[in-house]
Amino acid sequence: MTLTIVFLACRFDRPTAMFRAALDMLAKGKPDVIVLTEVAATRHRVALRAWATVNGYAVHQGPPGPTGECAVLVRWTHAMGFKPTEVRALTRLNVGDRGRVWTLEVRIGGLLLVVGHLPRRRYLRAARQAGKALKRRPSSPGEIVAVLMDFNRNQKSALGYRWLHRHMPGLTSAWRKPYPKRGTHSGRLIDGLWTNAEIVKPSRLLGLHAASDHEAFTTTIRVRACTSSDG
Repeated sequence: MTLTIVFLACRFDRPTAMFRAALDMLAKGKPDVIVLTEVAATRHRVALRAWATVNGYAVHQGPPGPTGECAVLVRWTHAMGFKPTEVRALTRLNVGDRGRVWTLEVRIGGLLLVVGHLPRRRYLRAARQAGKALKRRPSSPGEIVAVLMDFNRNQKSALGYRWLHRHMPGLTSAWRKPYPKRGTHSGRLIDGLWTNAEIVKPSRLLGLHAASDHEAFTTTIRVRACTSSDG
């Protein structure tokens, strides 16, 4: 089956109405999966669930607090492909809440989707530890994985690309050259999807929305359907 995935790194300080408007924009093409970061606030959690109920999406998110940093919204048409959601901390370095790295892992059919938000440069030590944890993440033979994050690493720079490539062994970026000039944040291409699935449609920008200082993007990949052996 093919999955169209949309990603947006939100702004946690924007009004709820603006946040809902951003969700409406992301859902225009009826994507199968919507991934969001910086949505741990209670008002965002409530707004997400209300919006998802009306628009036919299931919400997967960690419990209240820092572990709720990321959310994955999946259309009900794929509900039978779910496995239990698992929330894991890649690192618990004590460098402040924004320096901790939390990931949300959701199985959709035969795909393991790992989403997260890596620290900024001023939390370089935490980012290095997170990168090492990503590289060590256990996997089973033949597993299809997609890592979708605000990496805070500019893929357009040689240094940023090398960092991402080093910590995504066996995975390929869904961005294709020439990279979009405006990037996903202030000219930098810091949000992205790395996967070993077939990339049906490479990543492309969807446009800016006032609810975020990042630009949303969409990617379509192909994964195997869920079978009884998947659990």
